[in-house]
Amino acid sequence: MANYGPGANFERDVKKYYEAKGYTVIRSAGSLGAIDLIVFDGYDTILIQCKKERRNGYYAKDIEKLEKVDCRDYWNKEFWVKKTRVGYKVTSWTDFGIKKGEKFTREISFKEFNGVVNGN
Repeated sequence: MANYGPGANFERDVKKYYEAKGYTVIRSAGSLGAIDLIVFDGYDTILIQCKKERRNGYYAKDIEKLEKVDCRDYWNKEFWVKKTRVGYKVTSWTDFGIKKGEKFTREISFKEFNGVVNGN
């Protein structure tokens, strides 16, 4: 039997992060699909996939699955990886406009993440 607890906790943590930033978040619990969270605020919409760090660091199939999700213009996609003892690696991209498909990555430390969630 699979252990979904740590992954579900990670999704709930990212949900809290965006809620603390003023977004509304819908969690697609247990979906096993390409989208774990849908984040929106009336203007921005972000489709998010969350994964815990893997020993081999291989996420290409997971990212490809998220890339294939058809979405409206001006929606963004994010692929979150929780890195043990480090923080989070977030890869973001859009499917529209001049930067279509161009990915950028940012790192969020646990301290920074917790500061947002706790309102610090």
